[in-house]
Amino acid sequence: MTSAMTSAMTSAMTPRTASLTPALSLAALTAAAMLAALAGTAEAYPQFQLSRDQTCTGCHVSPAGGGLLNENGLAAAETISQFGTAPEFFYGKIPRPDWLMLGGDLRGASGYVQSPEQLLASFPMQIEAYGRATFGRLSLQVDLGARESQFGNEAATHIWSREHYLTWQQKPGENTGLYVRVGRFMPVFGLRLAEHLTYIRRWGGTPLYGETYGAAVEYIDPRFEVHATGFIKDPIFDSPEHSSGGAVVGELR
Repeated sequence: MTSAMTSAMTSAMTPRTASLTPALSLAALTAAAMLAALAGTAEAYPQFQLSRDQTCTGCHVSPAGGGLLNENGLAAAETISQFGTAPEFFYGKIPRPDWLMLGGDLRGASGYVQSPEQLLASFPMQIEAYGRATFGRLSLQVDLGARESQFGNEAATHIWSREHYLTWQQKPGENTGLYVRVGRFMPVFGLRLAEHLTYIRRWGGTPLYGETYGAAVEYIDPRFEVHATGFIKDPIFDSPEHSSGGAVVGELR
């Protein structure tokens, strides 16, 4: 009986399935035609394509990325600017010598809070100024900004320098070659992606104010790069990161 029922059901369903196929095909073609007719132009910023400029130094002066931007980075910043303004420090209105680079970051948050109190809140998240002085193959970079004061040392920790280091660069003015850095900075390790919004544990998951003192030897090439860093915990302030050691990162593209 099972075989007979199966045969009957198959015979009954086959003509119906065949009759629906042309209708489904017509509906699919109609939908595809409507999508093609209504489609707009898809645009992307060429600065973020990955066929070249795949290194952090493609846009940043630091071999580890972040902070001050080089000429290509400024062009990318101008392209994605909300108002299309000049990307230079203070819109290029303040004159400066060629050996000096200035910049900064200012971020804050404002909104309505209900937790369960109901209020409007506004608070700063980051306020930092960056400076870089270059003399031939040597450069000095200093970041200066405000931070949450340290308990027991409030007077000395309202303002501080998150990063300050001296760099020797094999090819001044270029974004490849050998770099040697000494000072306070974050050691390079972990995954670093060109898509800035896709961070896999930024800085390897280290806490805020976790920069260390150290020395790094770094080589940047369009095909590969290597970063070797030896570091110690901050001997001046009580940093939340108490690690000392070394880190080596290699990337092959």
